Amino acid sequence: MTGLKEVVCPYCGARFKVPASAGEATCPYCGAVFVISEKGSEKPSQTHFYYPVDKRFDPYDRLMRFLLRQYAAPRRLREYSTITQRRLHYVPVYMFFAKAVGKAQGRSRMYGERAILVEESRMITIPASKTPIDRLLENYPFPLAGRRFFNPDIMKASVYYEPRLDEADALEIAKANILERLRLEAAESLKEVYHFVVQVLNVQPRGLAHYPVWEVRYRYMGDEYTAYVDGATGVVIRAEYPQTVKGRGLAIGAAAATLGAGLAGGIGFMALAGSHWPGIWALLAGIITGGAAAAPAFSRGVRRKVSVTELEERA
Repeated sequence: MTGLKEVVCPYCGARFKVPASAGEATCPYCGAVFVISEKGSEKPSQTHFYYPVDKRFDPYDRLMRFLLRQYAAPRRLREYSTITQRRLHYVPVYMFFAKAVGKAQGRSRMYGERAILVEESRMITIPASKTPIDRLLENYPFPLAGRRFFNPDIMKASVYYEPRLDEADALEIAKANILERLRLEAAESLKEVYHFVVQVLNVQPRGLAHYPVWEVRYRYMGDEYTAYVDGATGVVIRAEYPQTVKGRGLAIGAAAATLGAGLAGGIGFMALAGSHWPGIWALLAGIITGGAAAAPAFSRGVRRKVSVTELEERA
């Protein structure tokens, strides 16, 4: 009876078992196919992939369903909107599997002086089209499953971008990314970091994938709005929509009430302080606190067009 052995997917890092005699494997997590060498190491058999478009949903329909759930969105937004453009972009994205280990010395909140090891391992993706869409896809949670070996047909059916960033440059960005995350983890674990040393830094390329992004433009009451929808999952990456006058008024009212509460609190503390300067500082603190709390609502209330993302709902 043939035994089993454990292999590691060279694309997503998942571990799973295959028959010991197998020469090739398909990852059950990300769908990638790779060669299993005689020495037991795993080697990618392909380095260029694409994510197929999910044809079970219409991007405009998915967009409108999402927008109608948003604060101050017109109830008849869909009814009075007209789609003016629906265009599919295939954006190149470099994928890397990164692992880093560091040693930090410093002072913790509970245990005083100490040295700790911090570790980060994750997939890092670097969009490479050098278009505004790249900014939308920075730190985007790309799905691991669903990749297919590259199909040239997507070049004809979409706005297709060749990578405008070299893989070597993308690799350096990925290294900087994982090191920044490593240092942030050390800073979160220790109240103060005195010394930090990177002990392991291993960033391996996992191929180039072209990812589908729908650009949808629609017109409502004479103005045009733009949205971007994930072509593989249907997630609304970023979308603009109009706010109703009533909704904007409520937001400004909430901002004014918050600012007023901060001002009233400052006046109250000023009265309790009694003396001149402590009272003035108390009043200023109340105004600043109330202003900071009121700023988001005020900023939203003064704008007719706002942007939202479905990623915040899924966080």
